[in-house]
Amino acid sequence: MQALFCTLRQIYAQSPGVHPHGDLIIPLIREIFSYQLLSAWPKRDTPVPHATRDAPARTVRAALDYIEAHLSAPLTLADIAAAAGLSVRSLQDKFRQAVGQTPVQYIIDSRLRRVHQDLLSDNNAMHSIAEIAVPWVFVHMSDFGQRYRRLYGRAPSETQRDADRRT
Repeated sequence: MQALFCTLRQIYAQSPGVHPHGDLIIPLIREIFSYQLLSAWPKRDTPVPHATRDAPARTVRAALDYIEAHLSAPLTLADIAAAAGLSVRSLQDKFRQAVGQTPVQYIIDSRLRRVHQDLLSDNNAMHSIAEIAVPWVFVHMSDFGQRYRRLYGRAPSETQRDADRRT
């Protein structure tokens, strides 16, 4: 995996007009590759020792705490898993069982909720949608708009416009 990521980084750095620093493409590609490889990896059912049955709650809580503390920064499954003391595969399985979503889905939904709160805030009335969304690590506005509309049933601009009318 490390060799694959190193190769991707070299290809990206050699691409014309690309700035290797300050861009989220490499972490995004790394996350996608990790997720796809782990999804294809065969599962092996092993019995859980009796003494560690409450461990999933603690580990998922540690993962949730880490996510909340770093929500406005680029997050990787590997970092979240390390903070929870789990492998990436175990994190995904335990997270899905406890929360009902994958960690990536949870992160996106949490960030969308934060943007929604910011759009409703009086402090952000004069800011553009992009200026509000980018601090929550949304860099592709069309993707952000589609996800926001799917979650809230309306465009971000409609939310902001309605918030402006109330003030």
